[in-house]
Amino acid sequence: MRLTDAITGTRLWADRFDGLIEDGFELQDKVAANVAGIIEPALQAAEITRSISRPTDGLTPYDLYLRAYAMLLSTAKLIPAALDLMEQAIARDPNYAPALAWAAICCYRLVLRRPERGSGGAPSQGHRFRTASAGSGRR
Repeated sequence: MRLTDAITGTRLWADRFDGLIEDGFELQDKVAANVAGIIEPALQAAEITRSISRPTDGLTPYDLYLRAYAMLLSTAKLIPAALDLMEQAIARDPNYAPALAWAAICCYRLVLRRPERGSGGAPSQGHRFRTASAGSGRR
């Protein structure tokens, strides 16, 4: 049995299986498991290479992302500014995964920084959620 890349003609996998035709489903399972075990790591490697080689459709989203990332590494006070830059990158390339992921992290860190009631500030979003859950009988 052989598996060949239809575009390049390159042989991706080849193996020999012995069995009775009556055991067709068992033979099919063996072939599928063998092919999947060989192909899956190659697919992962190809996907990683593709992701690394082209970070985004343009330099502007990538540049915005890098500037925001540098801000996040410097101080927590710059999280709002970093989030703004991440949002600008996302506006230019809505599928740019690193900017989407780090924007989510910025939002999470901003929620964590909100003061709880009694600490001199407004109640945090988490406090509001716990209060609403307690009033509805949900925990």
